[in-house]
Amino acid sequence: MNTIWPYLVIGTVLFTGSALQAMVGFGYGLFAVPALLLFGWQPYEAMAIVGACVVVHGWFCIWRSRHELLWGELWWLIAIACAMQPVGNLVLSKLVGKAMLSQVFGGLLLAGLAARACWQPLPREKLHPLWGITAMGAAGVLSGVAGMGGPPIVLWLFAHKWSNERIRVSMWTIFSTMSLTNLVWLACRFKTAVILHAAGLGLLFLPVVMLGTLPATWANNRMSHDTLRRVAVALLIVMGLYALVQPAIFPAKP
Repeated sequence: MNTIWPYLVIGTVLFTGSALQAMVGFGYGLFAVPALLLFGWQPYEAMAIVGACVVVHGWFCIWRSRHELLWGELWWLIAIACAMQPVGNLVLSKLVGKAMLSQVFGGLLLAGLAARACWQPLPREKLHPLWGITAMGAAGVLSGVAGMGGPPIVLWLFAHKWSNERIRVSMWTIFSTMSLTNLVWLACRFKTAVILHAAGLGLLFLPVVMLGTLPATWANNRMSHDTLRRVAVALLIVMGLYALVQPAIFPAKP
């Protein structure tokens, strides 16, 4: 890569991921981490780049809706997810450098989309604690492996009869906290200097991330919500399928 190309790639990927998130409420990590992986970054670098953006962007979103935040109901579940991240990091360390790595990420992406499409529970006032423990445990492992712990969290949140604002602020509270702790675990498991450099790159592109919300505003004024969702999901499916077949089609690609 030349000196300009990596920055163009990071900016484009983070901008697109932010636009997807703003359009349909999910898809940042699902899109951005596999995309950076396919362009040559190591998975722990891609996770650090995206994770740093999620932390700061998440705190900004939480501040705007802080009156809806019920930290007392979330902290112990977040603790479970964060405690399971090193398990995922351990699995990741066994996969780094193997040809099947992009296929693992592509499979996780498609599995997350399939789970979200197939399981749409009726919202309830209260869920059995076991559902939260299971969802957060799975999210922690997925976050540690691929920086994509969103699907179990989204499914668990939308199973509650909560307002959209409360679901949103809860989602960003969980995501931003897990992203912060995952940066710490990644620094412990892999080279600290590499993780810090990658996280710094992510923070460098925060203005681009914020600008990514503008296309969503433009599209929302011209397209129906269902159409936006279908377009975004189609893009993620294409990414997942490409990640699955890329090692076979371009075996020499890093």
